[in-house]
Amino acid sequence: MNETQAKGYVDYVFKDVFGKPNPFTMSEILEKFAFGLDIPRKVKDDRTGGSTWTTSSGAPKFMSQANLLIDSKKNVWAKEKKPLKSMADISKYWEEIGYFSGEKMLNSNEIAESDNVYGSNFIFRSAKIHDSEKCVFSNNLLGCKYAVGCSYSDNTVSCMRVIDSANVTSSFAVNWSKKISRCFYINDCEDLYECMFCSNINSAKYCVANTQLTKEQYAPLKAQVIEWTIKSFGKSNSQGFED
Repeated sequence: MNETQAKGYVDYVFKDVFGKPNPFTMSEILEKFAFGLDIPRKVKDDRTGGSTWTTSSGAPKFMSQANLLIDSKKNVWAKEKKPLKSMADISKYWEEIGYFSGEKMLNSNEIAESDNVYGSNFIFRSAKIHDSEKCVFSNNLLGCKYAVGCSYSDNTVSCMRVIDSANVTSSFAVNWSKKISRCFYINDCEDLYECMFCSNINSAKYCVANTQLTKEQYAPLKAQVIEWTIKSFGKSNSQGFED
């Protein structure tokens, strides 16, 4: 797993959601669509002098899980008996062995620049990912596939910027909602299809700002929203749009 493969997943999601080729680099995607998410940061591997990736904060020393396991097989962590008579003694010897592991994963394959990954495959720069695949710049996901910049969500497929939601497909900027498909900017909703800028409504399609439209009225507005989003979505204000 590498950044080139990860960009392929991003390109796939972008085309599915927006209907257009992805014009952004990976660093631009990270800044523009994954801001504010608790994704792994690069830190020094204090054991080898290399690097590792972690979401832990305040740890005194890090080493990658892979290097930790190599050392464990060499039995380097078992120490000879030492006098432990005070907190000073304990602190001294804890300093020698107190490495926190980065890039932690279990039962997972093709993982890069990620931490706390479980039963997942093809994950890039993401954390706390469970039973998911092909996720990029995301955190706290369960049962997701092709997720970019998503957080605290379950069973999302081909989505960007979906947060605190479940059962969302081919959508962008969905918050605290479920059963959402091909929607943009949805909050506190359930069972929507082809809706935009809606809040607190259920079982609807072709709605904009909670206003019912026909399919023919909806289509040109969606095209405008897509162009506007690609150009203007960002972190400069609380709504995610630049002035």
